[in-house]
Amino acid sequence: MQDIGSGQEADALGDITVRKFLQLPQVELGSPVVLAGEEHLDTPIRWVHIAETEEVTDLLEGGELLLSSSPAFQHSVQRTRAFLTKACRAGAVGFAVEAIDEAGLANPRALEVLTAAGRAAGMPVIAFRSRIRFVRITQEAHRMLIGQQLSIVERTRELHEVFTELSLSGAGESRIVHEAAERLGTPVVLEDAAHRILAHAPADGLAAVENWPPNAGTAVPVGVKGRRWGRVVAPSAHEDDPYAAEVLERAGQAITLVRAHSQTTHDLRMRASDHFVSELSHMSEEHARKRARTAELDGPGGYMAIAVKMCDDVVSGDKPAGASEYVSKDDRAEYQLRERGLRMEIVATAERLGLTAVTSAWRSGTVVAILGFSECAGAGGTNRASAPSPSRASKPASASTPDELTAEMCRELTEAILETITVGAGPLSEALVAVADDIPTAVEAAHVAAGMSIRRQPFYRFSDLRLNGLIASLHDDPRISAFAHAELGPLLEPTTPADTETRGNKRREAGGASSEDLEFLWVYLLCRGQKAAVARHLGISRPAVYAKARRIASTLGVSLDDPESAASLLTALLWQRSRST
Repeated sequence: MQDIGSGQEADALGDITVRKFLQLPQVELGSPVVLAGEEHLDTPIRWVHIAETEEVTDLLEGGELLLSSSPAFQHSVQRTRAFLTKACRAGAVGFAVEAIDEAGLANPRALEVLTAAGRAAGMPVIAFRSRIRFVRITQEAHRMLIGQQLSIVERTRELHEVFTELSLSGAGESRIVHEAAERLGTPVVLEDAAHRILAHAPADGLAAVENWPPNAGTAVPVGVKGRRWGRVVAPSAHEDDPYAAEVLERAGQAITLVRAHSQTTHDLRMRASDHFVSELSHMSEEHARKRARTAELDGPGGYMAIAVKMCDDVVSGDKPAGASEYVSKDDRAEYQLRERGLRMEIVATAERLGLTAVTSAWRSGTVVAILGFSECAGAGGTNRASAPSPSRASKPASASTPDELTAEMCRELTEAILETITVGAGPLSEALVAVADDIPTAVEAAHVAAGMSIRRQPFYRFSDLRLNGLIASLHDDPRISAFAHAELGPLLEPTTPADTETRGNKRREAGGASSEDLEFLWVYLLCRGQKAAVARHLGISRPAVYAKARRIASTLGVSLDDPESAASLLTALLWQRSRST
């Protein structure tokens, strides 16, 4: 049995609990005592309801505290216990009853019955030991409950206005997260679906994100239904805190609206860019430049086409040759997100370097862009007639030539994009319309370079590809396969000494070749037959080099020192090595 002392006035924004109800002045006049269920005193109350009969449980909706002056609950432990069990199941959160005799004094027998019946009732059982007016209790309790509800409504309205204004004004995600953190007085974090932190506040709340993601806290999803892409999290807030949940909910809605608006703007720009790039070859120069200005493409220092090939080609819904099944819708959706991200990153990177850019999807796995350079970059750059490749150009006098800016852009893209990319480029052009013809060339350069076994340059023009590029472009052509097997047959597929193959009027003798022979031949040809250089590179003696060269030449039936034979063998080896990577 627990006596209730004088309490404090209930907080209008806090939950009205059974404990706070007992501290109301009108309730305290009844000398309330808790007979059972003290552990449930902090249960919130939604309403106060008078119960004079056992049938009142049929009217409950949950959250009600029941008041009664009926003697029916003061004589039988079993009957009272059955009522309390039924009331608790119906959602009642407490039961308070007058336990006084005809003289207005506390009734010991009623207190005993209520105490015994209230054990394990699952809610507080309270007895009033003095006569009180229930109407005044309900008036005071309901006034407080309604005041709390009005305060909550006002708080909700104010939160709605604040976060709606943030979303309509185009506030960034960091600003919205900062507002939520200020209102809660606790760190707030915006994360994506992979728990990567996108924004957090306050700035000095780094301790909250040291061991991310948290094991506790309050969180709400961000994004439209069915397409959730992240969460707003208050790691220090209690998971049952309704105010924290409400603030985070409003913040999540504002972030969703801001990102949706941003994505819509980007979608419109991308659509306009697609039309511009596809129609560029049919425009006059004047019309092209006018359209370029509306697409925020400006190139007083010249224009350049680039093509960025992503690592995977099989991203469309078409069934490629040799594929066992169609690409799923999820794979196509993932590719579209990757492509969209790449296009946005190209534009953002160009802006950071002082360039302008428009992008377009070209074919599966490839995005093209037209870069616009400023006059200072164009002045130090190259013209259309003679555009040296990055590997052949001499060291520039300044660090702002178009080729240098393009190379820096490619390096930044490589760091920003979480996959392998290969970039092809066309020459610098003063005429915008002419760039339309350079786009297919840049695309082909990117695709050929992607098939090369070694890629050291940030971007490639066709002039950079040379023989490696030719081999890569003919990689799956059966004619080059036949050529390579004709040149290297005995080394590719070792045979027995009895096997022979005719080459013109000469005969090849199979000599039990191995992968070591292919490596030796590669080094020998790269060293242009200089035996000392071959010996140093392979770490073998010069007599061993002579012996090995004679054996391989005999096996192939050619002279390794003949220029035409050396060129043919090197071409075949380039193909063979590209197949093995």
